[in-house]
Amino acid sequence: LDQKAARVAAAGRRPVNGTAPTGEVLGGEGVEVTMDPEDLREARLQHLERQQAERRAAERSAKDAVAAVQQEASAVARREDEVKAPLVVPPEERQAAARAVAELPMTRRRHETSASGGASSDSVSTEEIAEQTVMLLDMLAERLEKEQVEGSVKLLRTVLRNAMKDDPKYRQLKALNDKLWAALLQHPELCAVLEVAGFQLSEADRIRADLQEHLDGGTPPNHSKVKWLMSRLEALQTSPSTTLALRKVDLERIATFVHDGSSEGSEALAAVLEATSGW
Repeated sequence: LDQKAARVAAAGRRPVNGTAPTGEVLGGEGVEVTMDPEDLREARLQHLERQQAERRAAERSAKDAVAAVQQEASAVARREDEVKAPLVVPPEERQAAARAVAELPMTRRRHETSASGGASSDSVSTEEIAEQTVMLLDMLAERLEKEQVEGSVKLLRTVLRNAMKDDPKYRQLKALNDKLWAALLQHPELCAVLEVAGFQLSEADRIRADLQEHLDGGTPPNHSKVKWLMSRLEALQTSPSTTLALRKVDLERIATFVHDGSSEGSEALAAVLEATSGW
């Protein structure tokens, strides 16, 4: 029995891949076997059992590794979604920020110049544009978290750089674009920065902004003023789809900021970009 066990152990250490019907070993070239068929069969079964056990262990290890990778990927995706989730500013906070911006002397001067038909960048030096830009960004930083400010300012720089290209499509910023709205156009401070850079609202958009201010103000609205604004707005509508959109979203989300690409506007654009990059 001891000799038989020794022969079986020795055979198990050889590269046995199988046996032919006659009992010959398949694989393990140059190996001569002097075992009887019964011993050879037992050795082959032991070898196959070890192979199957190793294969099952490798499969379990591979499945565990895949599951771990998928779990980590899901966790990373959840964290990225949390970071990328757009900031939705409550209307009350947005209105308070808009009032603070509107009370700035530079804002009043710019609106008076625009109402008189002049360019918003007329008689404004590069140094004044830089000071106004920094002041508005500081106001934004006081209201928002650091990460939110950094994301908004990064997109602002991209928008300003793109606006300097020849393609006019880069000089139109639509508030209906969720990314632009979340990062830029819902923040009055950044809208003011865009105005400093030469972006302007169309007449219809200015009427919508005025109408929004009347409807959201702390005092009861002037009904005759609201009625006139509504009639003027209807006269300026260019398509039924725009009128339909007014019923579905905030008036602010209809706004479109446009840069005319003029030399004066381009100079203001470059000055704001430089001030923003150095902020």
